[in-house]
Amino acid sequence: MAMTQLMMLLWFLLHSHVAAIALASLSVSATSAQWSGCPSKCGDVYIPYPFGIGDHCAWPGFTVSCNDSFRPPKPYTGNIEIKDISLEKGEMRIYTFVAYVCYNSTNTTENDNKTGTKLRLDTPFLVAQKSNEFTGIGCDTVAWLQGRDDGSFLTGCITTCASLDTAAQDGEPCTGLGCCQVPSIPANLSMIGIDWGDKVRNVAWSYSPCSYAFVAEKGCDGRSVPTVVDWAIRSNGSCSSETQLAPACVSNNSYCIDATNGEGYLCNCAAGYAGNPYVTGDGRCTNINECELRKVDPAKYEKLYPCYSGSICHDTEGDYECKCRFGHRGDGKINDNGCRPIISASILATVATVFACAVLAILVVYILKEHKKRQRNRSFDKNGGNILKKMMDIKLFTEKQLKKMTQNYQHVLGKGFFGEVYKGTTKDKHHVAVKRYFRQDAKGQYNKEHVAEEITNQARIQHSLPLEFVKCYKYNETRTMYDRYFLSPDNALLERNMGCLDRMAAIAVQCLKEDVDERPTMANIVDELKQLKEALSS
Repeated sequence: MAMTQLMMLLWFLLHSHVAAIALASLSVSATSAQWSGCPSKCGDVYIPYPFGIGDHCAWPGFTVSCNDSFRPPKPYTGNIEIKDISLEKGEMRIYTFVAYVCYNSTNTTENDNKTGTKLRLDTPFLVAQKSNEFTGIGCDTVAWLQGRDDGSFLTGCITTCASLDTAAQDGEPCTGLGCCQVPSIPANLSMIGIDWGDKVRNVAWSYSPCSYAFVAEKGCDGRSVPTVVDWAIRSNGSCSSETQLAPACVSNNSYCIDATNGEGYLCNCAAGYAGNPYVTGDGRCTNINECELRKVDPAKYEKLYPCYSGSICHDTEGDYECKCRFGHRGDGKINDNGCRPIISASILATVATVFACAVLAILVVYILKEHKKRQRNRSFDKNGGNILKKMMDIKLFTEKQLKKMTQNYQHVLGKGFFGEVYKGTTKDKHHVAVKRYFRQDAKGQYNKEHVAEEITNQARIQHSLPLEFVKCYKYNETRTMYDRYFLSPDNALLERNMGCLDRMAAIAVQCLKEDVDERPTMANIVDELKQLKEALSS
């Protein structure tokens, strides 16, 4: 039966004079920190400063002795065995005695004296008020708890049960049937004194001969009875409420807080730091790399140090950041909506549409330019460009270059048989005459062979006339050629004289054709010259 098993266990604890205790989860970096030259462990138990093995390694009042007669060795404070120490909580777990009394009849006990227990805690230790509770076990039990030497605190509880079957079973609350509890223990209790008061009878001795009482950690499962004591720095200075500095808090990135149980203070590492705030050097408060911990143990630390979706963890001194991924802004530590797109979906769609239209427009412009370029090339070939390319002494100019030479065809010198002549200036400051051809055949089209042949022949002419042909230019359906500006007589620029020169040049072109059959006869030339003379005379 559950009650019988519990009683057998308590008898075992009685004969061993100790109660079991639960282990706490402690940080190695904090618990192992100790002054240089001082041992940081006794057996399997870490001894962090301000505790120390020997007076030279401990803060006053925190000296620990290490009993090497056990394997592994066991640490003690006075005659109390230490199970573990927590710097973060300011707690120490210890093994304590269990008070008991056993009856062999209704009013007689196995021993002459009823067995109680009294444990006095030296400074700086006090019974932990929030972590412990007082428990009594038996079917006819009255258990008392005294917490101060002056008798200013006394409490207790009563249990009864008609049989073991009616007693509380494992996992059930202790409400007086077989067990009772006092869940609230006040602060500043420096001792644990347990006895049975004036009760001298046990009417349930036949099925529940023994009564037990102890102070144990809350939540014990009936198989271990831990006792927790609070500790604090209770001498040598105090914690400043303004600066949160105290003499014992020597590590960088540490601060002090007032003790919650009794006088004194505790030291803690600042947020984002871990270690021992009571030491300097190795083991002191150092930065916690939250991002690395998230990688090592995601199940544990991703909840403790969250970085929500759309963010990346970046460690900083004393903290960490959850930086939003590219294209997002905000704080990924808040929640799943902490990182928001810099550009909303609607704006992004609009931008994408505008960008696509811009690309399409550029493509259209490029296609049109290419089309125009091809048109120019076809027009050039159509009007004898390929023939002109074969001439080594012919240089081609763009319309842009000719417009710059003539200042956009601003100064007209004259108009002849083949077209208009404009005044221009080259890059090397030479004055030139630029002629734009407009003569067409009967169908309104240029004869490309005639035009090319005319330009070629004029370029070959070497004469003493004031005009020497130099270059030519093609653009669409317009033919342009220009001559060096060597005209010295003023009347050479008259329109009638320019026309005369054009007609003479036309006669010369006819005479210089490569095909002899196409050249005019001398009679034709004489006739042309006569007509030209008559025109000049008139």
